[in-house]
Amino acid sequence: MDLDALNAAEKRALLERLLAGERQTKATALEDDRALQVLRTRLEVISHWSRLHPFFKAHEGTTRDTARIGGREFLSFSTYNYLGLSGDPRVSAAAKEAVDRYGTSCSASRITSGEKVLHGELERELAAWLGVDAAIVFVSGHATNVTAIGHLFGRRDLVLYDALAHNSVMQGAALAGARFRAFRHNDLAHLEALLEEHRADTVRALIVTEGVFSMDGDIPDLPGLIALKRRYGAYLMVDEAHSLGVLGVRGRGIQEHFGVAASDVDIWMGTLSKSLASCGGYIAGSSELVRYLKYTAPGFVYSVGLSPPNAAAALAALRILKDEPERVERLRRNSQVFLAEARRAGLDTHLARGGAIVPIVTGSSFRAVKLSEALYERGINVDPVISPAVEQDKARLRFFLTSSHDEDQVRAAVAAVAEAIAALPARVTITGEILSALPSRERASLPSGRITDPGLHYQRRARLVDEVRFDPRKEDENGVLLRQFFAALMEDPAGAPSLFADSAVVELPAPRSSPVRGRWHGRSAFHDYWRHLQRVRPSRITSVDYVLPHGDDAIVAGKRLVRGSSESFLYVLTLREQQVVRCEEILDGAAWGGEGEPGPEHDSVLVEHDDATGVRNAQSAREMYEIFVKKAELDRFVERCDQDVSWEVPGPSALPFTGRWQGPSGVMTFWRNLALIMDFHDLWLDAVVARGDDVYCVGGFGSTAIPTALAYSDPFLHVTRYRAGKLAHFREYFDARITLAAYRPELVE
Repeated sequence: MDLDALNAAEKRALLERLLAGERQTKATALEDDRALQVLRTRLEVISHWSRLHPFFKAHEGTTRDTARIGGREFLSFSTYNYLGLSGDPRVSAAAKEAVDRYGTSCSASRITSGEKVLHGELERELAAWLGVDAAIVFVSGHATNVTAIGHLFGRRDLVLYDALAHNSVMQGAALAGARFRAFRHNDLAHLEALLEEHRADTVRALIVTEGVFSMDGDIPDLPGLIALKRRYGAYLMVDEAHSLGVLGVRGRGIQEHFGVAASDVDIWMGTLSKSLASCGGYIAGSSELVRYLKYTAPGFVYSVGLSPPNAAAALAALRILKDEPERVERLRRNSQVFLAEARRAGLDTHLARGGAIVPIVTGSSFRAVKLSEALYERGINVDPVISPAVEQDKARLRFFLTSSHDEDQVRAAVAAVAEAIAALPARVTITGEILSALPSRERASLPSGRITDPGLHYQRRARLVDEVRFDPRKEDENGVLLRQFFAALMEDPAGAPSLFADSAVVELPAPRSSPVRGRWHGRSAFHDYWRHLQRVRPSRITSVDYVLPHGDDAIVAGKRLVRGSSESFLYVLTLREQQVVRCEEILDGAAWGGEGEPGPEHDSVLVEHDDATGVRNAQSAREMYEIFVKKAELDRFVERCDQDVSWEVPGPSALPFTGRWQGPSGVMTFWRNLALIMDFHDLWLDAVVARGDDVYCVGGFGSTAIPTALAYSDPFLHVTRYRAGKLAHFREYFDARITLAAYRPELVE
């Protein structure tokens, strides 16, 4: 091929083909995949939090009210053996007999040559117990939802599911290719709004809820859901994994609890692994529905049948459930006692209603893991549920109650939880100083996110061990002085008293060619800067919305008029002995350390920023904070970063979280390292100033230092730049002022 004979377009096409071929043939180790890296990071963090890894603890026998782990007997609240039927001699005997008669496996799909007599018996008795025509059993509860929803519905259909529904529901909807949306938890008004918006554009609609929600222990308004599905011509599916054997006087589930007819619900789904002491799942409903699934559902037709011992165990458990409703009553009583005692002890039980599941919300994943560890040491086994399974501030211990527990065990467990939570360190002594655990700042008292009285919110700021001492009284005084100065500046710029020291520097960064750019020195520096600004870019301050003192530094943000239009301004000032020694106005990213080129500056002195771009970038910034801090979804966070993203956190080099990182992998490394020493449990944004591609975020966060459990609250100013909607540059302006000593447990007294 003569490359010189190719024109520019042909050369470009050839290059693209070559690059595409290189991408396709480049060998990549699976271990380097981003998802695997994220999991490794999360597991590393957990291993730093606790001596006891909370997952995959090996039980050495049957788990009912107690469990044996590592040769030690524990009081157990980590099993959904709700009715104590797993390990019941009658259930075990039925499974053993089935092995002797049918073997350990069906050895084929049921539709070909794997059908056993037991399958028909189990399905008929399940259907009769639920009050429907027929039922079909699958080998997995998760696969039951995935294959049923994925097979019954398609691309022209709509699936609306409760936001707290099980993962298998979402997986099924995704497999179907249907339009699927989550409605807010138990919010029928939101569900109706979604039906109103989408129903007319779809062929069929399915509403999915749970009988008892597995993370929170509450239940839906089933009669209300039935009314909505009728009004909009939708189908209703109820996942009874955690309500069969739990709700209703006889344990027939949520239909018995509300007294509705079984035919009011189109698809009943449940599992065999909880109250029925086996493994697998079922779909129950009309005979036509079940027949269709038996002959066509891929997860049934192309799967081996439920094993004979599992089918026999579920059938025996179902018969015991029918004959011994007192088991359901004991479970209900134990759950109600636990819930009442927990609330009396001031524990956060979130949405629990007194069913078999009661969460104790801890407020952060770190505290959940530490609480689980403390209870384990006391001989109580209960597992934590942490981010991203739940939101970071909703991390919890999830207690499963059973009919095998007695009231003394229940009361003792609640008392132990209350004692263990109280013993979690809220105050830590480091090198002789008390570092207080600060409460979240009261946002309700702030009009529109403005800090009107910094002293009200920061009087209890911890004094951090560092060469820089934070003095709340000094910060309050600095805040008052700055408010007075800018108030006078708005009234009469020429007459405003000077706060500036003889050594003061005022800087207005801009491109070298711009007449806006400048630096002024001395006591008159700010007035000189102001006169210069009025000559080259006339403006008038109209409001000061935000004054945030932080050590010797402070942020002042507000609005001003420039050539008839309003824009946000932002000053960063440094004060010493109540005098300003440095003031920097932020126009563009070039202000931060003077590195890189600024944003969309033009030859004219007027900085033109695209408002629509600014709005989009501001929303993106808010979403990125929400993604990482609330849900810790690092992979989604990194996906929103530009391939050349630069991440910078200035501060003492000895600190492990200061430095500069490049590219998405660098950002991932930064967050991984930060997560090893910090657990973020609260964050607020008070001001988001967006000017085109530049976004300035002012707010604060609550965090816990690991492993000392030092809790503290700190404000921040983050400076970000976006490129085509993706984060291109990040810089934390305030220096990280927490000494390495805060992270060294040997210094904790």
